[in-house]
Amino acid sequence: MQKNNITSRGVFKTYNYELTFDYTGNQPGDYEVAEAEVKRIGIGWVEETLGGDTLIQSPVKPMNEDQKVWNMSLNGKDQDSEPTIQNIVREIFLAMAVIFESNPALQIHLVTAYESEAGFATCTKESITPQQAQNWLSVNYTPLKSYADSKSYIEYQDPKA
Repeated sequence: MQKNNITSRGVFKTYNYELTFDYTGNQPGDYEVAEAEVKRIGIGWVEETLGGDTLIQSPVKPMNEDQKVWNMSLNGKDQDSEPTIQNIVREIFLAMAVIFESNPALQIHLVTAYESEAGFATCTKESITPQQAQNWLSVNYTPLKSYADSKSYIEYQDPKA
């Protein structure tokens, strides 16, 4: 079985970021479908959830009720989790693992966010403690599965057909 990488790039807030997945599918055209789904669903989630005017914070109520908020939850529900770029990439990594868990040929490998040309943060599975993963999943697993299910996978036509 051949292993390839799929890397998609996007922007949220002032950060450029990359999602890199390990891809092990072997059917003709599957790589292109997987690449399109990473962009549509993975990049889409980051930009919908963390982009725009979203306030990324430790769990507190926003001052404005209309403010879109992403509460950091690596330390558990309603626990202080600093919204550093290192923690944000951990949360993105965990989100991608949940969103794409139904596709075993497509596994998140690396999340990188660039604060500047020289400053960046990366996350791999090993960057997240088991306790952080458990805390985060206890808060976010169900909503993320619902998000992934709502996007459902699109059947793309084989470009060679």
